[in-house]
This record gives sequence, C-alpha cells and structure tokens, in this order.
Amino acid sequence: MSTPISIQGITKSFNDKPALRGIDLEIAQGEMIALLGSSGCGKTTLLRIIAGLGTPDGGRLLFGSKDVTALPVQQRRIGMVFQGYSLFPNMSVRENIAFPLKVAKTPAAAIRHRVEELLVMTGLTERADFHPNQLSGGQQQRTALARALAPKPDVLLLDEPLSALDAQVRTHLRDEIARIQRNVGTTAILVTHDQAEALAIADRVVIMQAGRIEQAASPEELYDSPATEFSASFIGTRNRIELRPEAGALRLGNFFYRPAQDSTAVTLWVRSEDLRVCAPGEGLEARIETRLYQGPVTRLNLIAESPAGDLRLRLDGASRDLRDLRAGDRINVNFRPEDAHVFSA
Repeated sequence: MSTPISIQGITKSFNDKPALRGIDLEIAQGEMIALLGSSGCGKTTLLRIIAGLGTPDGGRLLFGSKDVTALPVQQRRIGMVFQGYSLFPNMSVRENIAFPLKVAKTPAAAIRHRVEELLVMTGLTERADFHPNQLSGGQQQRTALARALAPKPDVLLLDEPLSALDAQVRTHLRDEIARIQRNVGTTAILVTHDQAEALAIADRVVIMQAGRIEQAASPEELYDSPATEFSASFIGTRNRIELRPEAGALRLGNFFYRPAQDSTAVTLWVRSEDLRVCAPGEGLEARIETRLYQGPVTRLNLIAESPAGDLRLRLDGASRDLRDLRAGDRINVNFRPEDAHVFSA
C-alpha cells in the first residue's frame, strides 16, 4: 500500500517565530521525497506535522483524498524511522519487527509470514534471534526499518536515519533503503541535511530555507539547473564569483554575458568540477593555496585575481596533471560559458 500526499498552505510558528511559511507540495503515490536543508529550515517541523506529532497553525494535509490534518498519529497508517534506532532492548530482531503487528492483533500466522518476508528483504535472517546490543549500528537501523514497514504503512517517514552511522555503513545502508523502498513501493519522505544522501536516494529533492520551499525538482535538475542562487549554493560544490559588468558586458575568461541593465551586478556560480586547467592567457590566473588528494578526486583550493579582487575557487578533478601540482604553483583556469549559472546580485 502507498498513498499520495497533498500539503496545502501549511504554516507553523513557535513563540511568534514562523517555522513554516505556507508550504505547498504534492507527493505522488510511491514517490521518495527528500526534504533537504540546513538546521532550522523547517524540514523536521514539516515531517512532524505529516506524522501527526505536531499540529499546523493553518493549511491542510491530505493522504489521498482524506483530510488528516487533525487526525492523531495512531490513525494515520505511517511508519517512522528515526536517527536513534528506538528498538526494544529486551526483544530480539524478530520480536521487534513483529511488535506493531501484535499491537494490531494480526493473526499469528500472518505475523510469522510478514516477519520472515522482512528479514529476507533487509538481510537480517541470520540475526533474527539477536538482541539490539548484539547488532552493529547498520543492523539496528535495518531492524528499525523492517519494523516500520511491518504493518504495510501508506507512508514511510525517515528522520535523518543515517546520521549516526559511520561513512561506509551510511553509504551502504542508504543504497539499501532506496532498494527496499522501491521494492515495497511505499510513499516515503526522508529528512536530511546531507545533499549526497538526498541526491542518491530521492526521486525528487525539496530544498527548504527559512520555512519555505526554495526548489523542488529531480536530483539531476537541481544539480544541473538550480533555479535560485540559494539552490546553486546548496547543491554541489560551486564557486561564487560576483562581478559588475563594464561597458554593458561582462567577460571572465571564456565567459561573456550581457545583462539586461548596464549597471546590474551579477553573481556567477560555477561547479568546482567544471573548472578546467587551461593554457596561460586563456583564463584566470590563480595560485594554488592548498592541495587535497582524495584518491579518485584531487581538490585544489585556488586564489585568483579578478576585477572584483581575489577569488577563492576550488577545482576538482582526477587527471594526472592535477596530481602533479602542488601548493604555491600558479595555473590558469577556465570554464565553459554553459556551465555558469547567472543570478542578479
């Protein structure tokens, strides 16, 4: 089972300070949405309202055609996975998964069948009789995911479920969550501050800022075509270059731009991986401030001179030429005009 979700004009304030400012969002049946933003942007407040753990000051929330705005959490047919695993320490993996089914008075045979199905799906069959203190963090979180899915919820809510795990386990479990969600087909909402996690797991990413939706789009669209300067700054590692056109045009290396008004200042956002080393005289001259070798990627932090003063840029790449460069070296960098995103300053 899964259900579409309609969020219509949801508002919420705490001590007269707005946390959500008229949120409108349509989530399709079976879609995985990631709410992405920095601390205080409103993503967790919105998730709590969807779960029924908070009440909006205004607006409506629909699951399918049913208005659930005032419906208590236990009547919403949701499953939740939190950052903390919240497992019962005195119960085995099997018993933790079975718990919500027993509370719902599901027949014993149906419970056994559903638990075995989820043990296989989450790769926990060999740990079925272990207790939480005998499991790794990733195994505990998979148990929590299986328990949330046990009653076949209409909506699965994931509140920063991977942030307590180390990097390698987090990457593996992220992929597992994506696989399981697509296999089950449950409508899912993930709250995260990790852009790599959001881009990897979601059908659409919703960037939030100051209680508003900044942009909602597919990971590819967000990465390639940010609609606002905030989206450009938040997704990927981009270089920000602020310039004021002279004589009605702006030129920076290969980049040429003619703004609508001669005096309009603009900001260029260029992804670090779109910067390229070029021949002297063809681009911006820069000095390498620091060099970070990270296996498949070498990162160079650069200081370049421009009409606006020193620019701090970052160049990412994996070529042999970058590996041979060192701090203090001078290079020239450029970018393709189509790789620059222009916004009014």
